[in-house]
Formats: sequence, structure tokens, C-alpha cells
Amino acid sequence: MTNSTDDFETIWVEISNNKNKIMVGVVYRHPNSYFLAFQDELFSTLHKLSNCNCPYYILGDFNITLLKINSNSSVADFNNFTNCYGIHCLINQPTRISDHSSTLLDHLYANESRITIHSGICIWDVSEHYPIFCIIPLTKSYLKCKKLYVRDITLFETEAFLDELQRNMNTLQMQDVNTTFSKFALLFETTLNNHAPLKIMSRKQQRMHRKPWISKGILKSIKKTNYFLKLKI
Repeated sequence: MTNSTDDFETIWVEISNNKNKIMVGVVYRHPNSYFLAFQDELFSTLHKLSNCNCPYYILGDFNITLLKINSNSSVADFNNFTNCYGIHCLINQPTRISDHSSTLLDHLYANESRITIHSGICIWDVSEHYPIFCIIPLTKSYLKCKKLYVRDITLFETEAFLDELQRNMNTLQMQDVNTTFSKFALLFETTLNNHAPLKIMSRKQQRMHRKPWISKGILKSIKKTNYFLKLKI
């Protein structure tokens, strides 16, 4: 699949490995082209890719220097939008170096965070841009996810908790500071476990835990935006 305009050029290929598939896109954005037109087209493509439920990688000469993320609002907005789609840039060093400037114009994005991806830059002066690369394992060697726990406070009663804590505190013998504090911490945790036991987070809770800034209002706005985007597509 290819797409070419006055502002940018893209080409997409699908790589199949047994029952698995990977989407790879190569992007070139013309220098000084209309930034918003490129951004809208790219995010429209990302929206379609988010429904394919497969790993995808986007790389190429974006002519957007990510090193100016803190000084250029357009670059910051672009980075925020890519983060919203769950993709992250694997290149964080300059890819074009001259006598008077160092810029990161060549990007490599991936939506896959469960596998170990080796990426980097080849220091080679065959062109004015350094080549970028990533090595993707063909087999799924997913990193083991750490279980997250949360306190179950559905049956928690403050008065009952404080009463039991007070009774247990009466049995605490004062010794040196370190020993006494260690015993107090263990006593407090044991009492808390009786009234608010730990339980494994659900998948939904884990997603919200990793993105605590996403409120119900933001989720509603995302749903509304996706609805209008589907109508546009």
C-alpha cells in the first residue's frame, strides 16, 4: 500500500511469519511541507492500524526534529499524539549531524512493548543522514508481566480497623528505635491485611494504574473523538 502527496510519501508492507503478521511503514515527509496535513494523515493511518490487532513499525525521514520537543510546540504536540496511540520512538540520538547543528529527523516507532527490541543508529557517512535500525525477534519472547496488587476496601470499616490496631499496639514492647519501628510496621501491615486484604488488579485496573491521568471525562472525549473519526474515514 502506497500513498503519495505533495507533503509526504508512505509505503506499507505486511510481513507474515506463520500465523503472525507485522505491519511496516516507511514514511518520508518533505521539508517545509504542511505539517498539519501530514499529521492528520498519519494519525488517520494509526487509527486504522489500532484495529488490526498486530504489531506495527513506522520509520523514515519525518523531518521533525524530536530534540526540540521542549522548545517547539508543534513537535511537542506531535509527540503527545503518538504517545496517545501507544507508540514510542526507539531512536533518541541525532541522526543528522553537520558543522552547525545536530537533529533527530529520522524516527522509528513501534507499538510493541512486550518484547525486547534492539534499535540504534549506524555511524556511517554514506549519506547526510545516519541509517537507523531495529532488530525484532521472530518468536514471541514476551517479558513476564509483574502482577499488580491493590487493597480491597469494599468491607473496610475505619472504627473496626482502629480498634484492632489499638489492641495490637498494647502488646508492642518498646525496645531500641529500629527494632520497635520494624515490629510496628509488621503489626500495622498485619492488621491492615485483615481489614483491607491485597488482591490482584484486573486488566482494566492495571491499564488505569499505568495511566492515572486518564479520567472518566477523558475516556468520554476519546470515545467521542473516535466516533467522529470513523465517520470521517
